Amino acid sequence: MKKKLFILSLLIVVGSQIFATDRDDMKYIDKLYEAKEYSMAADELKTFVGKYPDSRYQKVALERLSKTLYLNKEYKSSATYFNQYLKLERLKKDEKNEAHYYLARNLTYLKDYNGAKKEINLIDKDSPEKIDAVYYLGISYYENGRYEEAKKTFKYLITKPARSKDALLYISLSSYNNEEYVNSTIYLDEYLKGDALGKNIELASYMYGMNQYKLGNNDLSIKKLTEVETNYPQSKYIADVRYGLLDIYLSTEDMEKAGEYYKKSMGGSNEEKANILLANYYFAKKNYENSLKYYELVKNSSDPKVIYGSAFSMLEVGESKGGIEGDKLVERSKKGFENLLGTNLNSEGIYYMALIDFRAEKYSEVIKDLKSYDESKMKREYRNNIDLFLGKSYFETKNYKKARIYYTDVYNRTQSKEGLYQLILVNGKLKDLENTRLRFEEYKTKFSTDIEYRQKIYLIVGNTYYKGGNIKAAKDTYKEYLRSYNDTKISENLITILVADGSYRDLITYLTPQPKTAENRYLLGVAYLGLTQYEKAATKFQGVMTGKDASLDQKEKASYNLIKTHFAAKNYGDAIGSAEQYFTVKEYKKYKNEVMDLEALSNFRLGKYSDAREIFGELGKDPKYKEYSQFQIAETYYNEGKFDLSFSGYNDLYEEDKKGVYARKSLYWGINILYTQGKYEDVIKKSGEFNLEYPESDYIADVNFYRADAYFKLNDIKSAAKTYAKIYQETTDEKLKNKTAKELTTLYYNVDDYENANLWKEKISDPNEKIYLSALIYEKQGKMDLAVVEYKKLTDNAEYGSRVNFNLAANYYKEKNYDEAKKYYENILKVEDGPYKDTATYRIGQIYFNSKDYSKALRNFMRIELLYEESSLREAAKLKIATTYEIQKEDEKAKRTYEEFYETYPQSKYRGLILEKLLVINLNEDKPEKAKKYYDELLAANKDVAERYTSYFEKKEDKKEDEKEEVSQVNTEKTQEKEEKTTNNN
Repeated sequence: MKKKLFILSLLIVVGSQIFATDRDDMKYIDKLYEAKEYSMAADELKTFVGKYPDSRYQKVALERLSKTLYLNKEYKSSATYFNQYLKLERLKKDEKNEAHYYLARNLTYLKDYNGAKKEINLIDKDSPEKIDAVYYLGISYYENGRYEEAKKTFKYLITKPARSKDALLYISLSSYNNEEYVNSTIYLDEYLKGDALGKNIELASYMYGMNQYKLGNNDLSIKKLTEVETNYPQSKYIADVRYGLLDIYLSTEDMEKAGEYYKKSMGGSNEEKANILLANYYFAKKNYENSLKYYELVKNSSDPKVIYGSAFSMLEVGESKGGIEGDKLVERSKKGFENLLGTNLNSEGIYYMALIDFRAEKYSEVIKDLKSYDESKMKREYRNNIDLFLGKSYFETKNYKKARIYYTDVYNRTQSKEGLYQLILVNGKLKDLENTRLRFEEYKTKFSTDIEYRQKIYLIVGNTYYKGGNIKAAKDTYKEYLRSYNDTKISENLITILVADGSYRDLITYLTPQPKTAENRYLLGVAYLGLTQYEKAATKFQGVMTGKDASLDQKEKASYNLIKTHFAAKNYGDAIGSAEQYFTVKEYKKYKNEVMDLEALSNFRLGKYSDAREIFGELGKDPKYKEYSQFQIAETYYNEGKFDLSFSGYNDLYEEDKKGVYARKSLYWGINILYTQGKYEDVIKKSGEFNLEYPESDYIADVNFYRADAYFKLNDIKSAAKTYAKIYQETTDEKLKNKTAKELTTLYYNVDDYENANLWKEKISDPNEKIYLSALIYEKQGKMDLAVVEYKKLTDNAEYGSRVNFNLAANYYKEKNYDEAKKYYENILKVEDGPYKDTATYRIGQIYFNSKDYSKALRNFMRIELLYEESSLREAAKLKIATTYEIQKEDEKAKRTYEEFYETYPQSKYRGLILEKLLVINLNEDKPEKAKKYYDELLAANKDVAERYTSYFEKKEDKKEDEKEEVSQVNTEKTQEKEEKTTNNN
């Protein structure tokens, strides 16, 4: 406070010797200080220092500014100006000491400790500022946890009477925080000796008690802390004292006393710490109900240990409770563990998040939880289980390659039959025949007596060989098992392999010596069906159906296979009859959908489309067959030639589920129908959808041919180019490639992508096309000189002549080189039925008009009106004709032409101009009634212009003829100006 008062005492009104400018500015600064506007004063001082560098009051200004900035806690700026202050000449010794003191304080606040120490060393050793500067440096070290440096700094002050007591106390505090409890006690003993005046006895006693607790002297610690509580009940350390006693009593398990001090801590500053202490105590005792109780009282702690304790307690309590309440606790615990990510308990956070999701079988979440898993930073006790978590999770999510990596780690660590089974299973999923074989041999060697996993492993290995195409190995595997054990599933697999492999003769050989059971007779029927011996197959199936030894299941599957036999033999009538017979047995349900399908298809093959649709409709009531049935119904309409109904069926199937099994095929056939019907806009829309939904489809080439051709037929070349780009990349047809390159060049030209435009242009085989496109690109880039060179190569070309002559003429016209422009416009007129002839004629007329050759101009404008009836320039030409007549003083012709324009183009953008012309003409002819008509219309069309003529229609007898003449002259000049603008626009 003394320092602050001292600084303010410097802010006294400056003497009258200051120059006028200095005095005015300094007076203003003084007023700011009086008004306590210190920030504004500092800003003004900064200006003053820069504005008056040679002022003899520069020192006062710099001192004020530096100290004000210091008081405003702008330490960096303060240091800057103190350094500037120290550069002044003739500073006194005490002024330098003070400046170095403030610099040291500034740098200490900025944590530039080396800089601060340098400034302290520059203060005179006998100066009280030096002792204060060292003291505050030590305080900063202590507050920022740099306890060793704090101790070293305070040791310097032990011999300085002004700060020796504080030094002893802070050395003790630093030692305590450094866990040097003996040293801390030694310094406290020294501190507590002698007179208590000027000493913080309550803090020292509290720290003494805590030191004894840390040293294991609980009785002495309790005594000392109790003394503080008794002697200093209003102490600011009382909450810490009671917390310390709570900690001690918990460590001695004196729960009565602990409860007493827990209650005393409630409502105080250490309430949260007390709750954490109780929670941690019960957590260590594995009393998770109680630990959770106290953790729940802690609000928003960022301490990882607290977060972990709370989450773990919640997990344990939740799992023990179970039910909805338990599940909610477990879910909350996961969020707690998630909050550990990025802390020093990151491993715990990752592990328990994964554990929770793994137990809940949320395998995708497990993988997400362990995404940031770094094995090198994970605790060993967690790594083992994490490998199992990841192996199982990747397996369940069908990422078998990654699953194998983790299962391999698990097996290498455990060498268990379960681990080996998991490896064989995942190798089977990966269809890795060699690794499956090696692990299978390892299993037979290491676990030859195993029963638990034997059948599962043989099934996996046999199935893996089968799916991998090694049919012999699959057969041998199953036969090996069957030599020692009877197993229906493995027998079925062997037979399935024989059937699927087409080894029907082997199957017959295998079954012939077997007992003639209903099952074996059925399997022989399957074998004969596979050999396309349909009569023998039918006989075997019928024998099972009528056999007394056959079960209901065997009879049903024989009945179903009899229908398949008739269908395969193309005996569709017999297939329909057998299907109807199948449905007469109400117990038959297993194959009803398959039978219904074969019956419907048989009707389809026989052209009985209505019957087929009826059966497919019934089949579609089963959700599994809904899409299939819809597709088949659409197929029947297609075959029947009812394309609208067929399209509707295909489209409904596609729109209902674009990811459905039949959606892609349905959309393709829908596009086919639209193309056949000539509905090209719809082809484009639907083919666009096809490209978005099924870019990798086998149909994509055909679809894009439909799409490209539809654009072509609609003459939408720009859109077609987008489609052709894909076709160009995929087709080997050179003609199609050339067409695509032309369209792509045009596309990129239109979007100003000249690099790609030139790239595709070079792929074009037609040299004239290349020249023309080069010229267009140059022109659009503003390289008109190069464009002209290219255009002139094609002026006589039959295909491009009109276009290049027009572009050349337009360029020269723009440059006002009218002779050259006229030459190329005339070239256009030489081409019979060529485009641009109306525009060329109009521009030639304008060129003559600009050169005041009005008769030739008039002839060209007349050609537009008389020859080019569909031209958009007829309106502008009509106006030019009228204007030309007016300039040539052919007033009647001009008037008639204006009137014709008025009648012919009532919605013209020039209507206001025409109304004004006719108004003036009729005023000049002294036809006020007609003039008034045009005036009224002009008021509605352009009020501002109309009001210029209001005076002519007021009731005045003295209207002067010379006023009319003046209006006429002005109006004619204005018309010519507007006409010139119109011409340029056209």
